[in-house]
Amino acid sequence: MLARFLRRILDAPGMAIWVPALVAVLIASLPTLFTAPPSPIIEDEWGYLLSADTFAEGRLTNETHELWQQFETVHQFQTPSYQSKYPPGQAALLALGQVLGHPILGVWIGVALMVASIVWMLLAWMPTRWAWIGGWVVTCQYVVIGQPFQTGTFGYWSQSYWGGALAAAGGALVFGGVARIVKEARVWPSVAMALGLLILANTRPMEGLLAAIPAMLWVGVWLLKQRGAARWPAIQKVVLPAVLVLTPGFAFMGYYNHRVTGDALEMPWNTHYEQYCVFPVFLWQQPAPDRDWRYDDLREFHSGLEMSMYERHRGMKGLVISSVRKLARFWIFFIGPVFTLPLLLGAFGLLRDRRMLWAAVPVGLIVASNLAKFGAPPHYSAPVAGLVIVLI
Repeated sequence: MLARFLRRILDAPGMAIWVPALVAVLIASLPTLFTAPPSPIIEDEWGYLLSADTFAEGRLTNETHELWQQFETVHQFQTPSYQSKYPPGQAALLALGQVLGHPILGVWIGVALMVASIVWMLLAWMPTRWAWIGGWVVTCQYVVIGQPFQTGTFGYWSQSYWGGALAAAGGALVFGGVARIVKEARVWPSVAMALGLLILANTRPMEGLLAAIPAMLWVGVWLLKQRGAARWPAIQKVVLPAVLVLTPGFAFMGYYNHRVTGDALEMPWNTHYEQYCVFPVFLWQQPAPDRDWRYDDLREFHSGLEMSMYERHRGMKGLVISSVRKLARFWIFFIGPVFTLPLLLGAFGLLRDRRMLWAAVPVGLIVASNLAKFGAPPHYSAPVAGLVIVLI
């Protein structure tokens, strides 16, 4: 009787999705329940919390203060409006938490969405019982262990305001939707895919684009294979629902940019960079001229701390050492020693299952982009977090 009951649970997709998600939230909340909500440590967290507070108050941005020169700080700009440089996705999640009582609640909601979305994605790639295992791997590796990085705490996706979980959920929705679409044209997987694309665009735009390109190519190849009378129903069930979701989503993104920067096509990140930053993003770029910093703290951060990463990449020796560190950081956070052997064994699956190749390509693109950038903390790679579990 008990064995039959357990088998029914293990074969229930809904249980596989929500049980690990609820356990992950419980684990993520334990430090706060026994001590206090985590305090922001990294400057980025303060930027996200500024946006979250703005959204929670019912505004998209803030008016420039008449004494705005007195309030300048890193990762935020004061003109043409007062806002942080980051896309609004993570801040919207924190704002939801703030409305419910505290921004950390938004972090936990993101953790639940991440675990549930990744398991939902896995159910399109593997049997239910394997998806169960994947849910526990996500909980252990991304929620509990993780890599401390600069926050000084383990599981920084669940114990800081820096983000990662929401972008991981977005990537899982994209690839879970695509994996279902290529099996059978249906509306709801297309809607999930489109929602995932919007989440990626509002959390990790560049990495999300790199991850989405292979996914869209996969759908495009599938559409081209639909012949005759099958093509129009495929367009109706896949293309049209996605367009209906993406059109208002991207329109709102343009409106948000317009309110914050004054230009619908200019993201807040670009506005901040032009005002304060000299640090190049990619290895082949050169530093920008010094900006008109009004305070030594800003000068020290932008021309000192950030530029130190640029200096560490100069020369072949520095480039090699920095690249090894990035690869090690990716490996420690997403794979770790426990799952290294399963990943290596899973590499043989690339030769047997074409879907594994579609999973490996986005991961490879993200790793390559990390190597091409001066800085790449683990949450930059969050859009492919679910695909790493597939490969494991």
